[in-house]
Amino acid sequence: ILLAEEPERLLSTIKSRCQIVYFNALATSTAQNDEQTELLKASVRAIFQKYPLSRSKAAPELLKLVEAFGKETSQQRHAAQLIFETAIETLRTHVVSICQPDQSPLWPILKHDHPDHLELLSEMIDMTLQSSVQIARYASIPLIIESWLDQLSAIQTGFCR
Repeated sequence: ILLAEEPERLLSTIKSRCQIVYFNALATSTAQNDEQTELLKASVRAIFQKYPLSRSKAAPELLKLVEAFGKETSQQRHAAQLIFETAIETLRTHVVSICQPDQSPLWPILKHDHPDHLELLSEMIDMTLQSSVQIARYASIPLIIESWLDQLSAIQTGFCR
């Protein structure tokens, strides 16, 4: 049995002889974790309100949240997953706000009068899900978050045409 917190750092000759089995981190305190999770999600929403889709401004703040969530790689990956989960929840509220105009969106990034609004929102949700999968595959957290914000920003330009 070989245990590794960062399997991407193992030699390929060693990895080729292994069968990878992923384990979730053990929860130390459910109440503490729930509180920390809610605090992270609230901070992410505040960042989205302040810097909608700005890589240069939002990425550093999101990465600070990831680092503050914990020192271990598994804790930081969990924090990154929570960021993407919060983004998806926020994008879904935009879909609802289109279908129910009396609801106001939580993320001020979109114009409601664009004809392909729902399609572009769907692309943004898809990009966020793909980024979440990359986190689960142990890719670099800063690169994923920065790339994700760049991709969303590029999709957003479709709203502003």
